[in-house]
Amino acid sequence: MSVPPRHIRWASYLRRKNEQQLAARQHDLRFMMEDNARMEARRNGHAPIPATNGASSPPPPRQPASGDVFGRDRQKRAPAPPPTTFEFLSIDQLNELPDMKWIFDGLWPQRGIGIFYGKAGTGKTFIMTDFACKVAHNIGPVLFLSIDDGTSIKTPIAAWHEHHQPKKQLNMTIISQQIDFTNPKTMAMFKQAIDEHFDRPFALILIDGLADVMGQGSLNDLNDVEAVFKGAQMIQEEGLILFIHHERKDGQSFNGSQRLMDKASVFVKAKAQDDDSIMMEWLKVKGSNRKGHKEFVRLKQVGASAVAVKAGRPSEEQMANAKRSLADWIYDALLTEPTKAHKPSEIRSIIGAWGHEATADSIKTTLNRDLKKKNPRFSKRGDGWMVSDVAQDLDDAIDPDDIPV
Repeated sequence: MSVPPRHIRWASYLRRKNEQQLAARQHDLRFMMEDNARMEARRNGHAPIPATNGASSPPPPRQPASGDVFGRDRQKRAPAPPPTTFEFLSIDQLNELPDMKWIFDGLWPQRGIGIFYGKAGTGKTFIMTDFACKVAHNIGPVLFLSIDDGTSIKTPIAAWHEHHQPKKQLNMTIISQQIDFTNPKTMAMFKQAIDEHFDRPFALILIDGLADVMGQGSLNDLNDVEAVFKGAQMIQEEGLILFIHHERKDGQSFNGSQRLMDKASVFVKAKAQDDDSIMMEWLKVKGSNRKGHKEFVRLKQVGASAVAVKAGRPSEEQMANAKRSLADWIYDALLTEPTKAHKPSEIRSIIGAWGHEATADSIKTTLNRDLKKKNPRFSKRGDGWMVSDVAQDLDDAIDPDDIPV
């Protein structure tokens, strides 16, 4: 008997493998539906339904799709049903809607879906554990979903307690299961379990990490991305749902489709710095002007774990205040004779008397450079420059290491 060509044998192998995978998924689905039916029967006092463990007659052989040599028949998710009613808002009705609320100063929305991503080993879990503990202590209940048995976050939470010494117990619940957020039936059961066990909505639901709740879905598939956000919305009432996610291997961006950022309310990147600090950059904040905001934290060793603490770097507001105070100080020193055109040497000596040596040197270097180039921004008065000219160099000259935090 002749042996079929290799490509025919390979196609047959792939077809059999696909059929086996489909049968396994159908078995799991039948088992889940039966388990749900038994729970419903017990809840309503009906006769128990005998367990079949998902057993059923084997599925009929699948016929290859037209033009598909491997027999693959990717099932498309049914499109969302069209709305039956439409709601139109006037400007007055729009103004009556409640304002957007924030957890922390326009950075984290009180209600929304966000993604916090970074390179593996950056310290994302430590940073988000610190955030979750602060929300659980100061704002409201937190649900922390971890795919392991909870040991990976046990020590960070214990370290947070040891470092901060909170006066009250954290309002936090841990769930250590792998839940498929792309499966509507699974999410419906998850929602039902949450409603039965908790009497108030969560202020924060933290999921570590996004790829672990995708089931068989792909982060690069638009339909799967839509499905995981719909699953998150099913369990969301009033709080923030936050996914911890990974960076691509090439370090250029996050892993997955751009649709992840499009769908998210807030999108934050964590990046390790040369001074062992970690920069958090808000790449997207829907409903706020804080896009591009940066904060710096570092990991402090506490016992066998670590906690995230604010790094010794100034915030944007602190930088602005420092520039303003420096400008005021220079003005006070130079405006004793407001109409006099001060010579560069006089300006440099006055700046050199300022307390922060590194910043003074930086301003003098910038000033020297502009004087040599005879920058047209400056208005020359005789053989000197007016005090207003010095202020032009402040933005480039302030040294963040000199700003107290």
